[in-house]
Amino acid sequence: MWAKQNALDGLTDPLDVLDADNTFSEDGAAAAAASLTGTGNDVTPVPGIGAHTDWRLPTIVELLSIVDTTTVACQVGGPCIDPIFGLTVPAFYWSSTLDDDSTGWTVSFRDGNMGVGSPGFALHARPVRSAF
Repeated sequence: MWAKQNALDGLTDPLDVLDADNTFSEDGAAAAAASLTGTGNDVTPVPGIGAHTDWRLPTIVELLSIVDTTTVACQVGGPCIDPIFGLTVPAFYWSSTLDDDSTGWTVSFRDGNMGVGSPGFALHARPVRSAF
């Protein structure tokens, strides 16, 4: 179950993981995702609305599973993801999967490429939770 992000307005709030503009350090992204409570309208998961407290950063496999390079938006420089997921910046996003140096793997929603972040990088985050 994926959280839909909201505001893509150029304003940033370093604590709001649901604001699509926001970027985080690797640790900050994990903490922000884990801080979601999912009550009421705070979190709109894909699909449905639920009250959950087990939000987290996705694994690299989970994050790659929602990349879609065939979308019209992707073909013209927009995000490579199905529009059902809501606002998405065509940029790199953190995963919870670590490489051999304990650095997080990343996925680009600009082109679907994977990479390895650096602790000093400020990247986007998209929370997920297990639907069971």
